[in-house]
Amino acid sequence: MLRNYMAEITRFVGSNEVRSEKKCEPETVSAVSRAELEALFSDLLDGKPPVQPL
Repeated sequence: MLRNYMAEITRFVGSNEVRSEKKCEPETVSAVSRAELEALFSDLLDGKPPVQPL
């Protein structure tokens, strides 16, 4: 189930990159990469609670 959410988010980010490419700087548009999303979701996919920084 979470894998489906991650796929949807990465698909949305990817489609956003195409639409916003002319308006934004490339660094801004692709600030969230697939690797970063996988890192964010890896603990959730393993069944661990997310860690909140203080």
